[in-house]
Amino acid sequence: MEDNTPFVPTDTGIIQITQDNLNTVLGANEVVLITFYTEWCRFSSLMMPVFADAAQEITKAGYEAGKVALGKVDCDVEETVRTRFQISKYPTVKLFQNGLPANIEYRGPRTVEAFVEFIKEQLTDPIILFSHLNELHDLSEDKGHIIARLASRDQPEYDVLRKVASSLKDKCQFHVTFDEYAEQRHPRTGQPSIVFRTNRKTLVEPDEPYQGPLSFSALCTWVQEKCFPLVREITYENAEKLSEEGMPFLILLHKPADEKSVKKFIEVIRRELRHEKRQLNFVTAEGIRFERMLHLIGKSTSELPLIVVDHYQSIYLFPDYNDMEEPGKIKQFLQDLYSSKLRKQGIFLYKPSPNVNIENPINEAGDEDTEDLSFGLFD
Repeated sequence: MEDNTPFVPTDTGIIQITQDNLNTVLGANEVVLITFYTEWCRFSSLMMPVFADAAQEITKAGYEAGKVALGKVDCDVEETVRTRFQISKYPTVKLFQNGLPANIEYRGPRTVEAFVEFIKEQLTDPIILFSHLNELHDLSEDKGHIIARLASRDQPEYDVLRKVASSLKDKCQFHVTFDEYAEQRHPRTGQPSIVFRTNRKTLVEPDEPYQGPLSFSALCTWVQEKCFPLVREITYENAEKLSEEGMPFLILLHKPADEKSVKKFIEVIRRELRHEKRQLNFVTAEGIRFERMLHLIGKSTSELPLIVVDHYQSIYLFPDYNDMEEPGKIKQFLQDLYSSKLRKQGIFLYKPSPNVNIENPINEAGDEDTEDLSFGLFD
């Protein structure tokens, strides 16, 4: 039964998040910052007073109701919540915007000032205003672009677009112009013009119009599909950038000319794992370019294709590539990983310091304590 009174914070200004009130809290606030902790973790204990002070400062800032909330999850008590968000180290701080988890976890300084500034940044309108089409000729090549023509900032559609932009600004840039004739652009739908434009390298492709309902969920889904490729290729050139997204990787290692395995991998991801897109990075890689990684897991290029998970500086090998297409097989493998069943089977890609618990390698800053990250996938 869902808790009907989830918005009463503790005396620290932080909401105690449970399985019962989680969805309600996320749905009622535009920005929610949650720390996942355990009572036994010393570093959780060190950070909690800082988080509480930040909550008090954010309350003093006077944001209107429904704009921002800070919460905490006791992962020893709320195992279901911990598993849902694949929390494996403490404390972990995650951002949620308009009910959706951000693509990356919070990795900034764990100070009152940093938390307060981070919240302020998340509540800043990310939409870029433009007046003339020639302003769109030099757009970033790193992201896709959503370009909208609306009648005014005051119309409900702008607020929908702003919320989508806040949730997905890491992967797409949003541009808006205002004019009184905007709603005449789509006489059939009676709604303003919103189009997707790829980066400049593929600008020969026409802008793709959005023709669905102007609701947050529908527009957000469309933007995600356009700006977030479900499966990407990882190379030495883009590995560091992809790793900054802070999510584990599900990787298909294949031979250079093996398009068949890539196609099968993409089909399985689309069929069974699409909903985990915001929790996992799905990537393919030419195995011969990552021979050192193959060596770490005791494999050679002759044994490609292989499927592995790079999960917080550990590698886990999917037992048999040929089982990938068996319904539910790869999904169960991931669930076993999330639930820690496979934890001891992983090959660690770092040398833990003598004082660090392998099950919880966190230093006092709340980050993983790693002495050597010089080998592994991203060499």
